[in-house]
Amino acid sequence: MHELTGRIESLDPQASQSLKVISYFEALINGKVSVEALLRATVTLTGCACGYRPAAGRSIRLSLDGQRTSPHFAPDQGGQRLTLDDGGQLWLERDGVEHANDALVLERLGLAIAIAKGRIGEPQRYLELALAEGTAESDRAAAIAALQLPNGQRVKVLACRVEFSLPDAIHQAVLSTRHGLVRVGISTQLDRDFNTVRTPLGIGRASFPSRLRES
Repeated sequence: MHELTGRIESLDPQASQSLKVISYFEALINGKVSVEALLRATVTLTGCACGYRPAAGRSIRLSLDGQRTSPHFAPDQGGQRLTLDDGGQLWLERDGVEHANDALVLERLGLAIAIAKGRIGEPQRYLELALAEGTAESDRAAAIAALQLPNGQRVKVLACRVEFSLPDAIHQAVLSTRHGLVRVGISTQLDRDFNTVRTPLGIGRASFPSRLRES
């Protein structure tokens, strides 16, 4: 990862920063830290107050010094907001111009919180490893095996803009690419006519799971 980051930084500084954000939250996830610790780490990373309003339960807001404060986000407050799949909300409070990776920070924070609270398992992370450019081949093979895709059956990788959902994908993940955030998924329906789907899709060619990234 460090070698990949160095190569990308020389070509695209913004992509390098995105990789650093991903690595930062990956380390937090592996460390199995609490939800509040994740929020505090986000404050440290962004230099912004941030908050989390779960679908049920008490909201948490941390100030710039990492201390809990009143969990109120004013409608005219600058910054990014993200609604989670379960209806909860995350926000960053940034004065002035938003930073390019603020949306990625919230997306990764949401993923980390979901894992910390046990709402999602490992498949999303395995899919990221299977498709990411910088994954070592041994790690990629292990991730593909962990996805437990049908033996001997070809699959297709689907991709769309992150704000859309993918039709009939058995696994989905959000990847950071040189073109921004992209939602990807795996489809086993090789004969389906995806041209009838309203969501604009990128459709990979049919490949066996061992060659998933080439789809």
